[in-house]
Amino acid sequence: VSIDDIKDYVQFPKQRKVPRKAISIEVLKKICNNASPQRRALYYTLISSGMRLGEALSLTKKNFHTNENPVRITIDAENTKTKESRETFITSEAFEKVKPILESKGDADFVFTVFKDNIHAVINEDQVFGNLRTRLGLTEKSPNSCRYEVSLHGFRGYFHTKASQKHGSEYANALDGHGAYLKQYYQLTPEDRAAKYLDLEPSLFVESIKTES
Repeated sequence: VSIDDIKDYVQFPKQRKVPRKAISIEVLKKICNNASPQRRALYYTLISSGMRLGEALSLTKKNFHTNENPVRITIDAENTKTKESRETFITSEAFEKVKPILESKGDADFVFTVFKDNIHAVINEDQVFGNLRTRLGLTEKSPNSCRYEVSLHGFRGYFHTKASQKHGSEYANALDGHGAYLKQYYQLTPEDRAAKYLDLEPSLFVESIKTES
């Protein structure tokens, strides 16, 4: 059967695509306030850096450059989806949560997990988050889908939205780890990269943002 015959006589159903709901700051606060100190540090890191969960779980103490403002994080190439090393930052608020953990770790120790295998680490964190999500009653799913509206991946989407609003989608994509935008990002000097993040930082605060009671 030729490809033209298939196009003429076979109609494949189109996959339904429903846009995900954005996670609100109220939900983020609820999650972080009910998480353990270790998980709260991880969640603040994900929200303020745009990292994928697997990337965050691959971080060791040496990946955190704590003598800089803002605190810069380098992600090794072998631990990124695009297999390109990159950098991102975390807020001062996030660093307050991470600092006690870093003080108890050696340079080669994983910061957010005890699992040496990254896949097992990701599965474990998904399960822990799933239990927390159920306990908080955040179990709504997307229409015609098995995906939950609130997920760890949604933290990355929250960051992307805030970064795009402040500095444009190219900047957000570069920090998110989309390889096509990294070259343009690294044309900025380290000082300019830090300055842009400091300008973005207030938008990424969770604890410091007041909401209506």
